[in-house]
Amino acid sequence: MKTLLLAITLFTTIITHAQTLTDIDGDGIPNTSDNCILVANPDQADDDEDAIGNLCDCAPFFSNPIKDRPNLTFTYATPDSIITAGTPVTFTIITQRPDSFQWFKNGIAVGTNSTTYSDSTLQNGDSISCALITNANCDTTIISVPGNTLHITVNPVTTALQNNNNSTAISLYPNPAHNKVYLHCTEPIQQIDLLNAIGQTVKKWTTPHNNLLDIHDLAKGLYTLKIQLEKETQTKRLLIE
Repeated sequence: MKTLLLAITLFTTIITHAQTLTDIDGDGIPNTSDNCILVANPDQADDDEDAIGNLCDCAPFFSNPIKDRPNLTFTYATPDSIITAGTPVTFTIITQRPDSFQWFKNGIAVGTNSTTYSDSTLQNGDSISCALITNANCDTTIISVPGNTLHITVNPVTTALQNNNNSTAISLYPNPAHNKVYLHCTEPIQQIDLLNAIGQTVKKWTTPHNNLLDIHDLAKGLYTLKIQLEKETQTKRLLIE
């Protein structure tokens, strides 16, 4: 139970700090040289010197680099978890633990024992996740260790219209942004959701005042604005620097 609680705590840290795929935990140490890829540990402390950082080591004071690898995973989508209908998407899992994997689509097992899973039939609202199937040397009571779940947003295929009034123009500036971003729209905005790189909603605005969004408390990275109007929903990319 202690190990399970630790895994939950560490996985929360993954979500909080996920910024880019080259430094997932956002601790300033690139994945290629980070001894704890999925948990922020800028000091790289490794008391048992087994190349697995203390914060993600199953036994941080006993060197056993094979069994001590953390039961943690991170899944991302290429090109994105927000797509146009019919777009093929490849999902990739990152983990420090070489093991067996099982992919799930809406809770149903799919794919094969692989670090990737591809799908070109995704529907709006589909969920994709991957579990690390293991005898879990960290804790033998854990059989399947789940990772983050990606929720898919599928926008319908649109065609060019001669009457531009049938499509609402939305612009945002500045982009890249730092502390604030302004939206210009010819229709009232009902709601705005800000999604991070793994498709999770990190902030939400309902009828924002003067279409001004305060983003001063957000980490640097690439985000997606999901903008709900009366008759349609649009998405815009936003880079926070």
